[in-house]
Amino acid sequence: MAKVRVKKFDKSRILLTEVLPYEVPIPFSNIGLYRFSRRKQSENVPNLVTEIFKITKKNTGNLLPYNYKIIKKLDSYRTLSIMHPKVQLKFIEFYNKYDSLILSLCSKSRVSIRYPSKVASHFFVKNSQIIKKKLKDSGVEVERLPHETEIAYSSSYFTYKEYDFLYKFYDSYKFHRLEKKFKKLLRFDISKCFPSIYSHSISWAIKGKEFAKKNTSTSSFENKFDKLMQWSNYNETNGIIIGPETSRIFAEIILQRIEQNVINSLKEKHKIHLDRDYTIRRYVDDYFVFSNDFKLAHEVKKEFVKELEYYKLSINDAKTQEIEIPFITGITIARIQLEKRLDNFLSSFIEETDNEIMLKKIIKPFNVSNKLIRDLKSIIKQNKVDYEDVTGMTLSIIRNRLVKLLSNEFILQQDSTFIKDLNNPILIILDVLFFLISMDSRTRTTVILTQIVVIITQFLRASNIDGENSMVISKKMFDGIRDTLNILNRDSKTHLESMNLLVALVNLNKIYPIVKTKFIEDILLNEDQLENLDYFQIIILIYFIEDSNECEEYKDKLIDTSIKKIAKVKECMAKTEYVYLFFDLVSCPHIKTDKKNELIKIVYKSLIGVTPTANRVGRIRNYILSYQSWFIDWNTNDINLEYVLAKKEYNPPYSG
Repeated sequence: MAKVRVKKFDKSRILLTEVLPYEVPIPFSNIGLYRFSRRKQSENVPNLVTEIFKITKKNTGNLLPYNYKIIKKLDSYRTLSIMHPKVQLKFIEFYNKYDSLILSLCSKSRVSIRYPSKVASHFFVKNSQIIKKKLKDSGVEVERLPHETEIAYSSSYFTYKEYDFLYKFYDSYKFHRLEKKFKKLLRFDISKCFPSIYSHSISWAIKGKEFAKKNTSTSSFENKFDKLMQWSNYNETNGIIIGPETSRIFAEIILQRIEQNVINSLKEKHKIHLDRDYTIRRYVDDYFVFSNDFKLAHEVKKEFVKELEYYKLSINDAKTQEIEIPFITGITIARIQLEKRLDNFLSSFIEETDNEIMLKKIIKPFNVSNKLIRDLKSIIKQNKVDYEDVTGMTLSIIRNRLVKLLSNEFILQQDSTFIKDLNNPILIILDVLFFLISMDSRTRTTVILTQIVVIITQFLRASNIDGENSMVISKKMFDGIRDTLNILNRDSKTHLESMNLLVALVNLNKIYPIVKTKFIEDILLNEDQLENLDYFQIIILIYFIEDSNECEEYKDKLIDTSIKKIAKVKECMAKTEYVYLFFDLVSCPHIKTDKKNELIKIVYKSLIGVTPTANRVGRIRNYILSYQSWFIDWNTNDINLEYVLAKKEYNPPYSG
């Protein structure tokens, strides 16, 4: 694992780590906006581009975020939001000025187990070879700015304490110490935390409600943060957008104040002392009250109910749990059992010595995969957990073992006779993989699936495996992705996960030719749906089609529909979705120049008020094209996708 230093003075890096949700399509990022923020001072930027990104007091009230849904659990969805780029750019200045104060305000409570503790100075690269390969092979791309090579892969602006995933807290020495000291655990969470937060309550948390109400117009940290969160959410004060790290920091400051008030009130009114009579830990909006008496724990909860109510928040009573020692959940037990079962299987066909690897034959792979799937189902059923609780870990184990096995130089150098014994194990792994994906198709699992497809595809191309076995494995991957897409597309709300699977198909298409029209006609598109497609769907479908001749008609329809949608809206660049769509369509290498010019004219007339000359249109187009990729990375080669997927590992979703 390589250590990479971050250049702290580059404040623009917050555009890559703080203002976007984790759950976005695989090729999507803010790299173009980041480059613009770094280069704009030294360039002759077209007035249209300047106007699109310029924020004034007059245009802050109508900035509409781009909202989209992701799968949360079976039949349950979460709405995430991307704030307008104007607001994202304003956060650069805010972080630059107030990062030290943010750290101070997030260090007030002894309760939080996930909070920013300092400005990040470095991050760790799990597979430095991927980064080296990418940088070596990317000389034709946009010229990188000083230090951009490091910044583009950093996971966050801040370093966080103490746990990025909740299960790590359960497995920690600190948790075991709490278990020794306390015999009871009361767990509860805040109901719809982010949608319920009142943006003005940031001022209450820092200065007090009475003072804040009298000083709403002062140029203070809290008022500026409040205003930015309102601009992020169409000027709403009720609720903050879900997704970006900025929202989590906003909530963290408020919740830390609530915890301080609760702890002080319990001490003063009830003579109940933290770390003597009880202790509290919080992960995001989940609270854990440790005590030796549930009656006392519920007293603590009552204080939280009162304090949360003051801040217009409430507890979700339906999720309140009383747990007695040992504090081990069914999820933890299931994870232990699944890890053991997978290790046993993955070790059953391979024998490693110091100098070589021996592969063992697996007979009747279909029976083996059925037995393995049966065992996984049994573990999940016995421990009364949901697939969503364990699939992320299970798929990560499979992926990590495949990386180690299929990138091994010893295996890659062997002849086809030796390698053919890997055929059945890979088919078994794919059976298990697609079963789990059918049970849990959240964004993270589709990202891991795409990683595995890339790993196997690269192995098939680099190794001496014979053509017949390569075709069998490729078809297995194709069938699994197709079947999963069929399941997902029964519900239009799940489109983000479907988009990630299309990215996997783009990679697979390099070794297993795909009839793309079949997917578009049978699964993804019909004439009635075109009008309802949103930015992610449109742009990933074009990414999927690329320059496919048989799909030219569909691509033209997607482009024409997009142009008409933007033309219908008077202030089109106030919509975040259309800003992203505009830059990605103009920078796309698969779209004809006349269509790009048509789009530029529409946006120019909307924003500037006059029709641009042909020369001005050409200058705007060439400027946007000079970035090559703004938000979607149109480069679909193997190295690029492997690299993009690797970056995902440095930005894990903020969830348990």
